[in-house]
Amino acid sequence: MLDPAGLPAELADPRSAADRARSARNATAVALWPMIAPSHREAMAAHLQPFAAAIVDRGNPGTGFLAGLAAADGPAGPAMSLTMAYALANHRQTVRLAAGDALIELAARPGWDSTGIGAEVGTLATADRIVLQRIVQPLAEALKAGARDTVWQVTSAALPVLLPAGPRPGLADLVDLAANAAPRGGHSADLPGLAALAATPGRNRLTEAARRLAAFMPT
Repeated sequence: MLDPAGLPAELADPRSAADRARSARNATAVALWPMIAPSHREAMAAHLQPFAAAIVDRGNPGTGFLAGLAAADGPAGPAMSLTMAYALANHRQTVRLAAGDALIELAARPGWDSTGIGAEVGTLATADRIVLQRIVQPLAEALKAGARDTVWQVTSAALPVLLPAGPRPGLADLVDLAANAAPRGGHSADLPGLAALAATPGRNRLTEAARRLAAFMPT
């Protein structure tokens, strides 16, 4: 994506920045990209993230790039979080489930933290960049597979953004997942809006889920 001006002749590319980006997004070997630098997961995720964002509602990226990122080494950062958030919300079920499998594998890595993924999910959903309901199934599968801490990290990081924004499709399911994944031995999550929602008169799926989650919150 660099401007070729000033680069050595053997590295210069005569195409415009738009043309270079367009050809990169149409790459058919995207599944192989993590293998280019397998010890630098975040660098490869940064290359994949624009591609993953572009295909949330169109195209078919396949699923191999998710397995590659999960198997790679090196520190993870914002690019990895954003790539995973978009993949978990992909319009294709196969991609969403592959993202869930990648999350399960990542959860088994020492020191892995999925909080960044949850923060991106909350931000993207409130901005209507992703469909929140879509992330429920892969997270539920990860919870069934034993990745409880990871599901809690994702949900507890997403809800502080989502709860103040008000009800939306998928929010009740996400709160319910958070209640199922919440550590029973205590935690320090701050979920603004949860207490008020749990205290709302009446019975519906969202308030019932909020009451379940609030029961596990520290007093």
